[in-house]
Amino acid sequence: MTRLEFKIGENENRRDLIFKNFPDLIEIVNKDFKIEYVNEKAHFELLGYSRDELIGKKLNKLIITENFNIFFKTFIKNSDVGERTLEFQMKCKDDHYIYLEGKIKSFIDIDGLYKTLIVSREIPEPKRKVKKTSKEKKKILPLKRNIISFRKMLTT
Repeated sequence: MTRLEFKIGENENRRDLIFKNFPDLIEIVNKDFKIEYVNEKAHFELLGYSRDELIGKKLNKLIITENFNIFFKTFIKNSDVGERTLEFQMKCKDDHYIYLEGKIKSFIDIDGLYKTLIVSREIPEPKRKVKKTSKEKKKILPLKRNIISFRKMLTT
């Protein structure tokens, strides 16, 4: 074995260790929404699935989100190479759902095929509440302005 071959093998082992022990969920999905790769340890700890239960399974059977079909049809079927962030719910093995935030990036693999890399993590309860609160504030602010204007009209 040459020194270069040894270095390449060493780098591949290091990469495998990182992926296997990364705490976030990592999936690679093909253009048909089928899962081709998962980091098993994180998927088992968070969702309860083994690698064999997920490989070949269609992602849309696990993810619940209002814009799943639109997002992935645009992202995968149209071969849009780019990056997006998406919040979604994923089904756990025990049939309950957890909220995740995922970074999603399309790429072209070495065979020239379009794939999508998804790296996601569970969203803690406070983060979801903050997002809901900020949306609610945007809706309430115009109403509050109208009430203040109405009060001024009544007092003048």
